[in-house]
Amino acid sequence: MKRLRHLSELYRLPDDGIICGVCAGLAAYYGWRVRTVRFLVFLMALLVTWPVVLGYLAACFLLPSLDEEQEAPTAPRARAAQPEAGTTKPPYSGPLRERYEKIESRMRRVEAYLHGHEYQLRTAFRDLERG
Repeated sequence: MKRLRHLSELYRLPDDGIICGVCAGLAAYYGWRVRTVRFLVFLMALLVTWPVVLGYLAACFLLPSLDEEQEAPTAPRARAAQPEAGTTKPPYSGPLRERYEKIESRMRRVEAYLHGHEYQLRTAFRDLERG
C-alpha cells in the first residue's frame, strides 16, 4: 500500500516539459536532472519503441498535471536527502565524501605543481635540449 501511496505523488510538469511534462515530472519525483530523464526515455524509445511510446502516452493522460494540484509534493528521495531540523550533518557524508576530498586535494597539488616555477623550469630545459 505504501508503494501505491508514493506513486500517487507522481505528476506532470507541463510548463517545464517539451511534450506533456512527463519527463520533467519523473525528474522532479526522483530528484534527477530533466535532461538525464529525457535522454533515458529517448534511448529506451529507440530500443523498445512501442512500449515506451504507449507508456508515455498513458502517463500523459493518467498523471495529473501540477496545475491540477494545490502544491507540488516533495519527492520521497528528495525528502530523504534533506537534513532534519537542528542537525548540522551535511547531506553527503561518509566514505564517498572522504574519497572526493582526497581526490580534490590531489588535484590541487597537481595544479600547484603545474603552475609552479619548478614545472616551468623543467619545461624550459626540455625545450632547450630539443633545440
